[in-house]
Amino acid sequence: MQISSDLLVQIMGAVNFLTLVVVALAPVLVYVFVRKHGCPCWTYFFLALPLSVVVVLGTMWFDDYSTGLLLTYYGYNEELVNEYANVLPENMETVDRLLERSHDCHVSDGGIFLTLYLSIDAVYCVVSYFLLNLVTNLFGGVNRCS
Repeated sequence: MQISSDLLVQIMGAVNFLTLVVVALAPVLVYVFVRKHGCPCWTYFFLALPLSVVVVLGTMWFDDYSTGLLLTYYGYNEELVNEYANVLPENMETVDRLLERSHDCHVSDGGIFLTLYLSIDAVYCVVSYFLLNLVTNLFGGVNRCS
């Protein structure tokens, strides 16, 4: 069964949106779980940080995989001497845009982009913990974490 490129792009957009929602909600859900079970504070960080890393790495893998799938759909094949040999002229601009986007996302300088992204994610988990703790304490919750 042949999938249209528009449908594939829509599926990629939906998955990227769901990933954004998961990245935003994961620390909140872990916080609720930790508070409900009365676990120590460090449990939150041992659960939220690895979960966030897995979601980020999974998102990066899916983005790379889906871009490769779209490039294959348009006829691009990097194993050929002329990678563009099977690309139709009307798809040339789309393939160039996909290649440019995929090369912008890959950093060959020791994973600086990945390190920066994971650092921002870790800061987000820490900040969300303290903000959630502050909101919980302001609205009458008893702080079980010490």
